[in-house]
Amino acid sequence: MSHALLAGSPWPTVPWEKDEQLIMRRLVRPGDVVFDVGAHIGVHMVLLSELATPRGCVHAFEPNPAKIPTLRRTAGVCHNTTVHAFGLSHSERQATLFVPVDESMASLRDWTSGRVGAVREVPCNLQRIDSLVASGVLPRPDFIKCDVEGAELEVFLGAARTLDHPRAPIILYEACLPAAAAFGSTVWDATDWLKALPHAEYQVYLVQPGARLVPLERSNEGCNYSNLVAVPRNRFREGQRAEPTRTLEEGAAPSSGLLASSVRPVSLGELPCQLLI
Repeated sequence: MSHALLAGSPWPTVPWEKDEQLIMRRLVRPGDVVFDVGAHIGVHMVLLSELATPRGCVHAFEPNPAKIPTLRRTAGVCHNTTVHAFGLSHSERQATLFVPVDESMASLRDWTSGRVGAVREVPCNLQRIDSLVASGVLPRPDFIKCDVEGAELEVFLGAARTLDHPRAPIILYEACLPAAAAFGSTVWDATDWLKALPHAEYQVYLVQPGARLVPLERSNEGCNYSNLVAVPRNRFREGQRAEPTRTLEEGAAPSSGLLASSVRPVSLGELPCQLLI
């Protein structure tokens, strides 16, 4: 069923999570190595594969065993995509995945507590990004999409060496207050950890409606349930940091100071104009 749902994707106009896909279209470059962490049924995996082009590749990670057959079937027509039947975390171990009726909310903690239907407990395997990169199993990523229902900080902790690096990747990730709380974290913990990395020097932007990117501040409304983009220093022009944003009109060609691929001009609203291609 999930494979059939993806027929015709990547869609020109996506049926769900439109802002996230607009951001991906703007930030993922041809030739990039992309990690899709929490691939679920592969909605974003298909688009990421197209954006990376045959010169790049996508590694999709999914701990729910029930999703693996259809993910691999879909990846089989993407040609540059590998599906890994495990989740990512701060340690290598066997764990329990809590899977509610809405399986997109599956998590390593029972954060839904039955609010979206009965929860099944499913055994899963967890690995660390740093170990996989160091051993050569995975290449160093250029872009990471991370949607793991509250476990974002644990994924980042397991990738500390990969993220705190002169070639640190851009990260699109989720912040959800109740999911983070189930891990004993606040909604800010993952972001604060990223921003404290001394070599990456991440700046974090809030994804607002219409896929507008604005610098994240604690006064921003809606941060308890939001998507965020962390941009490392290596993607900024030398000597420049966050400055006032500009607006890209629909169909306007992006300037060379903006992030990533100019192949597909899309309406992203405000983007920091000093970010490098």
